[in-house]
Amino acid sequence: MTAKNNSHKMKDEVVIDPVKKLIHITLEGYPDLAETQRGTNELEKNVNLMPDVAEWAIIVDSTALSTFSPDLLPILKHCYKAIYERFRVAVIVNPTQTVANMQLKRIARETNFSGKFVATNEEAMKVCFG
Repeated sequence: MTAKNNSHKMKDEVVIDPVKKLIHITLEGYPDLAETQRGTNELEKNVNLMPDVAEWAIIVDSTALSTFSPDLLPILKHCYKAIYERFRVAVIVNPTQTVANMQLKRIARETNFSGKFVATNEEAMKVCFG
């Protein structure tokens, strides 16, 4: 299943691979508050319907993600604590933008996020599947 959203500056793509038990999210551009909240709510609703979420992996490719405005940081905290931590493994592909990278890692520390940060999608796949 693939879903795309191209409104405003933010673009996201969610690919679900039930064979590998993998959700792969690609985020690009500057996150908008309303779109980010909508996407987070949709992801959380779908994750809540997964009886075996603890057997799944999630990769969030943030390579092309821009910086977050301060009003988005609580949503990011919620993603780390309430969504990503429920997976067998959660991997974030680092943004190339330095400030965005620092924001993601700072919020991860603040929430005691147990997932991994990597430089590439290839590394993310190795973390998830060896």
